[in-house]
Amino acid sequence: MTAARTDRRLAAILAADVAGYSLQMGVDEEGTLARLKAVRKTLIDPTLVQHRGRIFKTTGDGLLVEFASAVDAVRAAVDIQRAMAKQNGAVSKTQRIEFRIGIHLGDIIIDDDDILGDGVNIAARLENSAEPGGICVSGAVHDQVRDKLSFPFADLGEKTLKHIARPIKSYGIAAKDMVQRKEMQKDDKIAKPIVVIVTGARSRIGKTTVAKTLLDYWTANQLSFRIFDASGSANNGLARFHPEVTRVVDLTSVDDQMAVFDTLHKGPKITLIEIGSDQVITVLRTLDRIGFIAAANSGAIDFKCLYVYDEKEPNFSDVRSYFKDGFFHPVFNELASHNPADLEKARSASGNIAIPALPKQAIGSAENESVGFLTYVANKLPNGAAADYSFVLRGYVRAWLAEIWTYYDKVEMWKNSKVSK
Repeated sequence: MTAARTDRRLAAILAADVAGYSLQMGVDEEGTLARLKAVRKTLIDPTLVQHRGRIFKTTGDGLLVEFASAVDAVRAAVDIQRAMAKQNGAVSKTQRIEFRIGIHLGDIIIDDDDILGDGVNIAARLENSAEPGGICVSGAVHDQVRDKLSFPFADLGEKTLKHIARPIKSYGIAAKDMVQRKEMQKDDKIAKPIVVIVTGARSRIGKTTVAKTLLDYWTANQLSFRIFDASGSANNGLARFHPEVTRVVDLTSVDDQMAVFDTLHKGPKITLIEIGSDQVITVLRTLDRIGFIAAANSGAIDFKCLYVYDEKEPNFSDVRSYFKDGFFHPVFNELASHNPADLEKARSASGNIAIPALPKQAIGSAENESVGFLTYVANKLPNGAAADYSFVLRGYVRAWLAEIWTYYDKVEMWKNSKVSK
């Protein structure tokens, strides 16, 4: 007999079950079971896979799911509840299935294929507190997602939960607040999927730095986005700075290609992908082969590329050839360059973007803190708590971001016209 593998780690746990299940079973047991199985197969399981959830236990009318991040868990929960609300609107009340969902972020114990501990128990108890069609999350989850997702959380105060020693701060998202995608683009001019590739002439050219400035630009304009890190870098990719909302992929893999490009119509319309310089031509050839480039050229998808370079690599014709005029933007990175004349050339060229220099103390401090530039400027830690960054260095980064964003305005990298600057 082999010993069970026991491990501990921090994880987001989602608990869901059917509200009023026993009543439905009494009315139409076979029909309810059949509908529940169909919902699992066609809606719940695919949604959980999309958001990197792992089902580790089912309980007849419910299930427990583990996620790597609280953001993934909340997004999955909202997608499920929205889809269920839409589905329920097309059937009679006696045929409706409504879920309650609870989510907690805490320590768990992994024992072979099972997961135990207070993290699991609290999620299950919070699920009981959710309204039918709604979601109840712990304060730990709310702290992780409040600055990353714009769902309308209601403060439910502290709850005393059965078999839990301490009261748990909780927040709720009501069913009525999930009918419309409030975390989606607020500018209705964005009507079709947008794919932006950030790549560069070579490794360590500043691709991640440029991608971060663009993500901050969209955040400031209240636009939602998906992030995929295909940089191939364990230390400097976007997953380091935005771990809760970044999925690491290998775009030479068919499965990862499907995960990115088959889901463009699901979730936020803007998709940003950082691609390693050694893979970009291979990826673009694949996109051409599968018809994605043709779809972009036909206008079905907006497709742009920010290509980071310095004076050592001014020739980028191979990459440019895959993009329509106006959708390829060379980005001269003075942080990686030593030739001011090239920066002036980049500033004056139409469609070009320039990344001006920063004092090394400022860029070094912002990068070393492993946070987005906006978070650094706001003097916040990755968890949202107050930080103690230098006032002087934050001022440099703030002015630097503003200058870069003027280029994004000029080349129309999408902004929310309803947000005043």
